[in-house]
Amino acid sequence: MLLSIAKRVAIRYLSNSGDPELLEIAKWIEDAEEQAVNLILELLGQGLRSTGTVDKTTAAEILKVRRSGPQATTDPVSEALRDSSPYLAEYRRLAHTLTTLASWRRGLYVQGFIHRRECTSLWLFGAGRPPSFGV
Repeated sequence: MLLSIAKRVAIRYLSNSGDPELLEIAKWIEDAEEQAVNLILELLGQGLRSTGTVDKTTAAEILKVRRSGPQATTDPVSEALRDSSPYLAEYRRLAHTLTTLASWRRGLYVQGFIHRRECTSLWLFGAGRPPSFGV
């Protein structure tokens, strides 16, 4: 928890510095952890969808990520939403993570996520395919 607070403080100071290079570093810090977690979740999902377990192939792929680190990627939609609609950007990020985790199975029953607390939805996922979520 303390690391999370320190991370937010660093990002805030770098973002408010007025220096474009420091702003880029702030964005990198903000995105690096999420990119690493998303990559690991994707690899776990591939293994679980194909064999139902974390097999040796999946473990080897995860270890490769650890050695090399996640490669920086830029999602143009996320970048555009970050400035124009931060709430929508956060919603999209949460939905992506939720669908990645849920796709390890065939479906997910969600209550109160899309519209209001009373609204329920059933999200179904195709066998063997990673999810996609668009805003």
